[in-house]
Amino acid sequence: MSRKLIPEEELTVVEWIRANPCIYDKGDPEHKDREKRARLFQEKAEELGELQARDIQGWYVGEYGPQRCWGHALD
Repeated sequence: MSRKLIPEEELTVVEWIRANPCIYDKGDPEHKDREKRARLFQEKAEELGELQARDIQGWYVGEYGPQRCWGHALD
């Protein structure tokens, strides 16, 4: 089942992305490891429940965007 992230989940995902530089940092040695990145997204989706990895990936690269991730308020 596919769904959108709710605002509280968005904050959680922003913090999680920041903690996993291999997702966004092309200079990170593990950035080219697609299997690792796919596994990370899958694990986060399972942790949040009722989400698929593609829901989080789509939010990150499309609806929300990596550039905006760094300006997201975490208060």
